[in-house]
Amino acid sequence: MAAFRKPQLPKSLAARIRAAQRKVVGIRVAIIDGDRRIQKASDRVSAYSISPQYYADEFYRGMDADSYPVQTRIVRDWEELAYYERRAPERIVELAEAEAALARVEDEVLLKVLAMRPSTGRVPWPRRLKPFETERLASELEWAREEERSKTRFEREMVRLDADVEKADEAFRQSIAKLVDIVSARLARMPRAKQEVVQSVISDNLARPTERRNRCVRLSRVSGGTGSIAGCCFDSLAWTT
Repeated sequence: MAAFRKPQLPKSLAARIRAAQRKVVGIRVAIIDGDRRIQKASDRVSAYSISPQYYADEFYRGMDADSYPVQTRIVRDWEELAYYERRAPERIVELAEAEAALARVEDEVLLKVLAMRPSTGRVPWPRRLKPFETERLASELEWAREEERSKTRFEREMVRLDADVEKADEAFRQSIAKLVDIVSARLARMPRAKQEVVQSVISDNLARPTERRNRCVRLSRVSGGTGSIAGCCFDSLAWTT
């Protein structure tokens, strides 16, 4: 026996069916998203329960488990888990009601169309919704793809940052090497007694992280070259020469 083929219908009646379908789809999406949030929040809460410090290291590297950011985050995780777990059964009921309302709308529209005289300007009957589990699987696959894309973007960014740090470190090492050569050359031209005085001053300055020394470091980092470092060094030694 051939399946009953739904007739074409006026646009206004098709819009009623689509509106009811959107209601069903919206609740389905909320259920799927809620299940995902429950899983993620549950994983975070479990991690904190096992080891608060591991949780802190995972989400706030360098922070103590008792720090404000970590404690604020775990409180949000507890609240999020409680909310979505509470809403989960409510949404199942809402979905059943929305699906029943969709079926009722489709029956009402079909009866109206069958009672109408043929007319122009009709549109095809809206397509049936895909099964819920099919939509769930499609959403989970898309989320997995997006997480993989995010992971790839993060890895690329980390590679770029590592390269920038290595470049900055190399420039700093070269500036220090050049400074050492300059200072060594100046020391070599000094009398022995003067060399001992200068070396003592340099050792004392390096042993005490003074504001002047910090200023020299800041200037060298901002300038990105060797001039500021050498200038600071020679300024600090000028009184000895």
